[in-house]
Amino acid sequence: MDIRLGLGEFITEKDGIELTREETFKYRFKKDGKKQYLIINESTKEDSGHYTVKTNGGVSVAELIVQEKKLEVYQSIADLTVKARDQAVFKCEVSDENVKGIWLKNGKEVVPNERIKISHIGRIHKLTIEDVTPDDEADYSFIPQGFAYNLSAKLQFLEN
Repeated sequence: MDIRLGLGEFITEKDGIELTREETFKYRFKKDGKKQYLIINESTKEDSGHYTVKTNGGVSVAELIVQEKKLEVYQSIADLTVKARDQAVFKCEVSDENVKGIWLKNGKEVVPNERIKISHIGRIHKLTIEDVTPDDEADYSFIPQGFAYNLSAKLQFLEN
């Protein structure tokens, strides 16, 4: 095998295709003394494969297997029974603070307004309904984006 690289130069490939430095967001190349590092930003399952580094000194191959990140639900949302004009708070906690999600009411996305608030602080996701009315009685769900979860609970309106 004739590689013809200058001193200290190297070529990095994935499944036989050269990775270039122009792909600056996806791949970063780092050199620390004699060590060369390939950093893959926001890796996905598509990044799985055989990575090869070629230098004048030889060839090194490694297999990368990317697995989907697991999400744990530390606290699911709970059913609520609420009286008129009270506050209803659906709250859940998941293992990854960067996970975003959507709230649904009877299968339709909840749109925040002056009475209905949605918050996401750290691992906690909340749906807060102020001044509850009979129209708020429904099935509510939180769906974390990118995961096959549907956390559901009912809001039951209690007449005074």
